[in-house]
Amino acid sequence: MVRFAIRAAGVAAVVMAAACSATNAPRHTATAASAPEAIAVTATPWPTRPPDNATAAKWKLSGWDLLASTSRMALLADHKNGVIAIAPKSGAALWRNSAVCDAVDVVRTLNDQLFIGCHLGRIALLNTSNGRVLRSTGLRLQGINEIVPAGNTAIAVQGWNDGAALRSDLSILRVATFRRINRESMTDSTFLGTIGNRAYIDDWCCFGRPDVYRPATIYSVSLADGSQSEPVDLRPDPEEHPARLQPLGQGENNYLIGTFLYVPVGENTYRYDILNLGHPPVRLR
Repeated sequence: MVRFAIRAAGVAAVVMAAACSATNAPRHTATAASAPEAIAVTATPWPTRPPDNATAAKWKLSGWDLLASTSRMALLADHKNGVIAIAPKSGAALWRNSAVCDAVDVVRTLNDQLFIGCHLGRIALLNTSNGRVLRSTGLRLQGINEIVPAGNTAIAVQGWNDGAALRSDLSILRVATFRRINRESMTDSTFLGTIGNRAYIDDWCCFGRPDVYRPATIYSVSLADGSQSEPVDLRPDPEEHPARLQPLGQGENNYLIGTFLYVPVGENTYRYDILNLGHPPVRLR
């Protein structure tokens, strides 16, 4: 079982990038020379206190953002020079791909594989040794918020589209082909995690309606053929939680650990067995 919960960002911020926050992780600064192949890269440890003004100014001037790191490399990106991998200890440039994205939204290393999520919906799998694109696909998205594993052979991609209203879109892709597994669009939904060969989804489309009490609607998707189970609406103790008193975004904090689905409602949390949603939940105080 893999536990993740990903959701669209709020109206004010819809694109998220990972940042390294550990005090002992390497901090990297890079400066691009005029020729694309000439890149001077230096590395210094992350300080235990905020950097001084000179260091902060140099970091901002370089134009690179640290998006992900492993024991073997740190990955930086900017809007003009693509993605660059550098050695964490020496700061030497290992490779650079300046054509993978016009603008990078997300960089994720999953199961020793490097995924790049681009603004306007392109997903690319890169060779970690040389940065070359192994495969890519385009999704109908304005931007990508998150990429997480869905089992060992698939990824869940959460993105967003604008229009009359900002909405979240979720797709599950096979890593081997980048073909979409889910048959139908999963709009305004959260990927909770996988159990066995099924991905579990929380549909939160209408949680903001003032006349509805429905803190969770759960269904699962087969990672083998994309078939979906019938959705199950969860309404624990409805007599204690009148619909007219529910806050905007009820159900936004639901999460899955093992086979337990936790549904916070007000000051209470309800624990369901996600494999037996017809059984009454346990009320945790």
